[in-house]
Amino acid sequence: MVGKDRITLFATSIVTVGLCVLVGVRIYRLKHPPMTPVVASHVAAVNSGDASPGHLAGVVTVVAFVDYECPACRRMVAPLNQLASRYSSQMRLRIRNFPLKGHPHAIAAATAAEAAKQQGLFWPAYEAIFKLNGRLDEPSIRQAMATIGADMTRFDTDRKSVGAHTVALDVEAARALSLTYTPGLFLCDPHGQVWRASMVQQLADALNSGYLAPRPFP
Repeated sequence: MVGKDRITLFATSIVTVGLCVLVGVRIYRLKHPPMTPVVASHVAAVNSGDASPGHLAGVVTVVAFVDYECPACRRMVAPLNQLASRYSSQMRLRIRNFPLKGHPHAIAAATAAEAAKQQGLFWPAYEAIFKLNGRLDEPSIRQAMATIGADMTRFDTDRKSVGAHTVALDVEAARALSLTYTPGLFLCDPHGQVWRASMVQQLADALNSGYLAPRPFP
């Protein structure tokens, strides 16, 4: 009987350990869900308007569709910047616009950032607009642009032309990708494949795992 009890105890222990492993894997996958591949017909929408896609430059390009009035996008700025800084030699960050309905100042903020880009001030504008914490009335936006050193006469001209045109193209691309929320995150690998992420952590996991190596992503 003692031997049978030991066998039963051993079997029970094996089952318990197995269940714990399965639960642990399940919890890990919930916290770290895998990215999903973007169908080939949608890859062009992610890369549209980009003069140097990541697979041509030999680096990973992270594309983020943002709404400057979106709290989730605002919270994403710091971790995304940290990721870009950590992998500065291997990763390129590209910001695109997807102002959502119900956010009355989002288009104005997006056109402002794109106008600032024409003066080489996109990243300062991007940071400054998000630092307004959703207070995106026109005087606040203009003050932010003046503070970063924008030529306001040129800014006004570019905002109505290039800025508005770029935002319209980005919105068209976002709709082609069936985006319904922001941020919309995508990773374009060095081999031409595009993956969709739902959180910055997925991008970090991919880069931390050495995904830059020429192998398929699990």
